[in-house]
Amino acid sequence: MNPPPYFNLSVELLITNIQHKKISALGILRLVGQRSNLKNGVVFCWLTFPLYCISQMAEEIATAVGNIFIDESDHKSQSARLKALLQSILSSGNNERDISSNVSRIAEAVVNKETISMVVSRQFVTDIVAALDDLKPCLVKEVAKALLNIVQSRLISYEEQVTQLRFRLADLYEGDGDSGEAAKILMAIPLETGQRTYPPELKMRTYLRIAQLALDYKNSEEAESFVNRASMLFNDVSKDDELIVIFKSLYAKVLDHRNKFIEAAQRYYDLSLFQNMLTTSEKLQALTNAISCTVLASPGAQRSRMLTTLHKDERCSSLAAYGILQKMYFERLIRNDEVMEFEKSLSLHQRVTHDGWSLLQRAVIEHNFTAVSKIFANITFEQLAKLLDIDRRQAEKMAWQIIADGRVGGIIDQVDGIVHFTHAVDEDAIATKDALAEWDQHIAELCQNVNIVTDMIIQKHTLWVDSRKPEA
Repeated sequence: MNPPPYFNLSVELLITNIQHKKISALGILRLVGQRSNLKNGVVFCWLTFPLYCISQMAEEIATAVGNIFIDESDHKSQSARLKALLQSILSSGNNERDISSNVSRIAEAVVNKETISMVVSRQFVTDIVAALDDLKPCLVKEVAKALLNIVQSRLISYEEQVTQLRFRLADLYEGDGDSGEAAKILMAIPLETGQRTYPPELKMRTYLRIAQLALDYKNSEEAESFVNRASMLFNDVSKDDELIVIFKSLYAKVLDHRNKFIEAAQRYYDLSLFQNMLTTSEKLQALTNAISCTVLASPGAQRSRMLTTLHKDERCSSLAAYGILQKMYFERLIRNDEVMEFEKSLSLHQRVTHDGWSLLQRAVIEHNFTAVSKIFANITFEQLAKLLDIDRRQAEKMAWQIIADGRVGGIIDQVDGIVHFTHAVDEDAIATKDALAEWDQHIAELCQNVNIVTDMIIQKHTLWVDSRKPEA
């Protein structure tokens, strides 16, 4: 390719000066403009000269790659010369943008050349991936993204190399604090749909890593989705204690962030009982988290059982949260100052507000209402509001909601503004009684059917029955 005719200067001299950094881009602009003697020549030459140089470089790289395959017929020799060409580009001393561009050009020339053996092409991409270890992070990003674009249409052929590239890119983005981009890159790895078979440990670690990244950018729904995927591999990695601990811990955190507090409490408590891999302080932290989630959980039979479990655990008595746990267990009133002190130990996602109340405030108010029902036979809305530390309208609304849900037995007298409490329904007792009644009915039906069968046998096989009777 010949230089354009409007370059009335020595291109060879100009390129030499550029290589030795004796002339700047602005110098090129002025020099070309002076020599061209055209009003618009400066702008035109400024735009076309870099394109000309880029075109020349691309052509030189394509020629160099072509010559390697003309000169060498052995795959090993071809791979060795391509690797040497790659190293010469990486060690050229050029700026990072030029190095990235030249690596992209040689990769494109090799990958897109139909006559090249896939063995050589795949090995060359592997060499590029390996060479990233010695490059600066910003250059690694540029080269990796460019290489992913080049092999995009042939992902099946380069699946192993693409997977390595994505893990490397994810490390860089996560290190930079860009959790969203890191997760997006990891999600693109075809762990389930690819041609390669990935070990369950790798798949589970990747799913858990994505889940943690999703929590970092506050997408708990996506985090739960990937934890659920990881749970499908639990039996395959059951001997890996480290991975099991990571899974249990992250699963509890995800449920916690999803406001599924009673399930999270159970997971945290199970984690606190795990014998391996956890220090005593880590177990106590898991136990503290279990208490926090139990306090925040909606009232009901499950929370009652969890409160009983925690209260019976001797380790809880040494924790700062034990006071509020004990009051909830014994259904005693919890003071506002105790609530404020306990709230300091909560995580940020546990302090969200809804309808003017935080999760803790609502949980404590509902608990205190239940405690009031145990102390008083009836109470006015004014007195109830004072005890719950809320206004009268909120107290009335709370009473309606809790009684309507069946959590506390009672009748509301709106005329006199009084709540009359009745004995609370013991859901566990009712469930047990119903179960026993059903069991008795089944036994009765069984006995009745046995009697019917016995009578039929006696009628049809009288002699046999008589022979079986014990002698007097």
